[in-house]
Amino acid sequence: MEGGDSFHEMLLSNWFFISLYDYMDKVGRALQELNYAIKFAIQMGPIDAVTGKSQFTINDKNLLESQVTFHEMIVQVLFKVKQERLVQIRFVSVDTISQVKSKILDHFYMNQIYSKHPLPEYFDLVWHPQKGVSHILTNEENTTDKDGWRKLNLLLTTSLLKKTHHADEDYEYVSLLEAAKHLKRTAGNVKKDDVDYLVPDKAGNVKKDDVDYLVPDKGNHINSFTIQNSPTSKT
Repeated sequence: MEGGDSFHEMLLSNWFFISLYDYMDKVGRALQELNYAIKFAIQMGPIDAVTGKSQFTINDKNLLESQVTFHEMIVQVLFKVKQERLVQIRFVSVDTISQVKSKILDHFYMNQIYSKHPLPEYFDLVWHPQKGVSHILTNEENTTDKDGWRKLNLLLTTSLLKKTHHADEDYEYVSLLEAAKHLKRTAGNVKKDDVDYLVPDKAGNVKKDDVDYLVPDKGNHINSFTIQNSPTSKT
């Protein structure tokens, strides 16, 4: 029968998975913990956002061709969907904006099945300067395209690391909020008590008065993130 080999291969694969169910039911938790342990160890160093190659790896084929200088950053994170208090999450200075969002979500959803993990694309990373309007941080900007090459924005190159020069002012910080492009409702037809989210204007800016934001401490941890889920992603 034409195509029979493909059918039998699929049948054999399904039979193999079904036969392993009892075994995986017992060791699945341990394998998941091992997976996260390896993943977090790799994420302690730089990871190329395009190729996926990393400075720390268990496979030489995935090793970065050259060493990248970086330093660790400890950031305070608030995820109201999971808990109402700040937690500290470690990042590296060369993380892209998308990698920052992924690490935040991995931290809060590590004990849940992968299908329950929300996508980083459902959230925006918003920077709140000490003065002026807040704006969304993205991997790419219009000014990053040069001769066909695009430069990705890193945590190191954003304004997050710039401290104020005035002793009576607090440090700048960011928050992670649901992405407006994934919202089917607008501020005009949603009551404030229904959902706590942020809708930027057409220029991508957010009025500071519209944000219920955090003021970071004056210790070593100068940055703060908040994360909120998207109404369209709720089930």
